[in-house]
Amino acid sequence: MQSYAIAALLIPALAASAAEAWFFVPEAPAAADELTLIADQAALPPRFAEQTPDFRAETRSFTFQGPTGPYQQELTLLRDRGRIVAVISGRPQIELRTGDPAKTETELVLPRYHNAHTNIRMTAIPWVESWGANGDEMGGRAEGGGTSIVWRQWQVWKPGNAKADRPGWCAYAFTLRLDPRLGYVIELDARWESTVNRKGTSGKPIDGFEYTNLLNGQMSSVWPERQRFARTVYTPRDGDSRAGSRLAGWTSHTWAGEISDNKGRRPLVRDAGLVGFLDRDAGVFLSTRSPGLPLSLNTCNVWQDQHQHLDFPKQPESDGVYRLRWQSRLCAPPAEFSRAVWDAMTVDTFGGLAWPVIRFGQDEDFEDQPIPLSKPVRGYATHGLKISEEKARSGRRSMLVSDVMPGASEEARAANSYQGRGGFIHLPQIELAPFSRYRFRAWMLVEGDGTLARLTADTYEWSPHDKTRLQRNESPWLPTAATWQESVVEVVTGPVDISVDLRFEVRGSGRAYIDDCRFERLGAADGK
Repeated sequence: MQSYAIAALLIPALAASAAEAWFFVPEAPAAADELTLIADQAALPPRFAEQTPDFRAETRSFTFQGPTGPYQQELTLLRDRGRIVAVISGRPQIELRTGDPAKTETELVLPRYHNAHTNIRMTAIPWVESWGANGDEMGGRAEGGGTSIVWRQWQVWKPGNAKADRPGWCAYAFTLRLDPRLGYVIELDARWESTVNRKGTSGKPIDGFEYTNLLNGQMSSVWPERQRFARTVYTPRDGDSRAGSRLAGWTSHTWAGEISDNKGRRPLVRDAGLVGFLDRDAGVFLSTRSPGLPLSLNTCNVWQDQHQHLDFPKQPESDGVYRLRWQSRLCAPPAEFSRAVWDAMTVDTFGGLAWPVIRFGQDEDFEDQPIPLSKPVRGYATHGLKISEEKARSGRRSMLVSDVMPGASEEARAANSYQGRGGFIHLPQIELAPFSRYRFRAWMLVEGDGTLARLTADTYEWSPHDKTRLQRNESPWLPTAATWQESVVEVVTGPVDISVDLRFEVRGSGRAYIDDCRFERLGAADGK
């Protein structure tokens, strides 16, 4: 691994000027990455060769709506000939608005409550166990312009910090260029150094180092009108379970993300290979280059974002410092590229695995359930629940729910679920529009002495994983009965887009059959 100088790594107070001194001349990723090879295979024409870009940076303050009121946030816009190509929000991440110069816009249109989940985003964060995404100090600036422009970012973790006393720094260079065949390309060159103790806070050795993250806005959305990209793709390396294929992947169900990256099945990615999301005629791809460092892929089953990992160095260098360097290239190339990937890739069906799914905006009667991962569908996966043909309100099938913690106290339930209830954690999280009314309803047949069942629809500012609930919404408990009973709960949102966690809850020794379920937006609420 190439060594490079570090200024005052262990000095207790590191100034911004010292951190900026770590900036370096970025190196373009090698030409022979998978992006180049597929562009050759697809015979992509140099349709952008006659265009001469004129990149400029503009920093502006935008007003957004938070849960407690409006707030200001500075964003840096990278423009080409006055039109927006990319957006930077102050963290070491960049949003590529489009890969096609013909699709750029002069004005930036963002949701009232801004977050980083609205577009194609590449994040570079040295996520090592308890470090977290941001250092004790950070900053950035744009340099250059014309045919290319560089956004430089730095972060410092100081000695004695709250993140396990692991001093170090990371410097990033995001370079925006116009490739003659691929369109707009963002090249990342990043460096990280630390005297981190390789044994983590748990006492076990640190193995993984998340170096980049790829997120495509609305990838995880369960709303049909917001569905994006049918497949996840990557280039497997030797040792991966799909290594017989040059390009492999799976249908982009949110629950496929869990099966692909957990239980010892995390995909192993070839150096200079690619990862990405695609339909047959469109896609977003990230090539990665870290010579000599094993790469792997973790796809989150909540947001469907891809976490790229390096193996953590087993030993520091001679001066006691751990060092890593990585390079990536982000693009959203023309349709011919995605078609070449689509036609060449092997699609994993995960052995015919199938789960119950609730598709929104319609009555879900479970007649075609469970749905296999080989069938493209977007919906709310009811992880761990089962389809039953014993009883149904309509048709032949219903979904079966029982108590996940029979006989447990409320305290025990609170200790064993994100929200303090012994319900099921479903996938993915569900975003709701501001100033809107929603209704969650289902018919239930409750069986077993003393058994109760209900629906819950609790809301959260960003994700149920944050644990801080905005509002508890629950239907009345339904008792055991010989007939089907309807359960209904409504949700009203305020001025920001939030998420809702839907659950079917059963308490007692019996069970409940669920049928003819529906979650839908009823319309605007008061205040808009």
